[in-house]
Amino acid sequence: MAKVHLILDEAANLRRMRTIDEVLAIYRGYGLRAQLYYQSLAQLKTCFPEGQDQTVLSNVSQVFFACNDSSAEYISNRVGEQTIVVDSGGTSSGYSSPSGIGAHGYSTSSNNSSRNWSQMGRKLLKFEEILSMDERLAVTFVAGQKPILTRLERYYEKGSAKRQLSWSAALVISFMICLILTNCVLEMSKLLKG
Repeated sequence: MAKVHLILDEAANLRRMRTIDEVLAIYRGYGLRAQLYYQSLAQLKTCFPEGQDQTVLSNVSQVFFACNDSSAEYISNRVGEQTIVVDSGGTSSGYSSPSGIGAHGYSTSSNNSSRNWSQMGRKLLKFEEILSMDERLAVTFVAGQKPILTRLERYYEKGSAKRQLSWSAALVISFMICLILTNCVLEMSKLLKG
């Protein structure tokens, strides 16, 4: 079955549409796929109120980048925690001697050191770490997969894409030149006949 892809950029401007609900819930079985682009989770919640945003989030792959709001807390919680080892310890030393007249002189010294470790949970990505991430790093959530950290690349910055873009531009320019020359020839033939 052929698939049809809908791209809804700035989807929040569409507000709440029953059609979008149907695309996500029903028409996926008919090969219809939708890419919804929201600036934040707050926009998504506005368009899908009363917890319906969770229905959307449970049926889509999610890509987050350049987060600068409470979406970072969602990402941090979704990524989860890891167990880390915390090492602690210290050393101490001391010296003592009695004081007073007629006492036999003696001295004592001691040295102590200790090293302890413990395990504790730590978020894999903390809220503040997400807020300060490079804007080109994206955290992607796909059902049944571990979170994926990727680097966004603009198609026009890659070498092969630049060559392809140059080749495409050359084809467009060639086509335009042919079109202009064809129009000139047609105009000349009209003038010669008339």
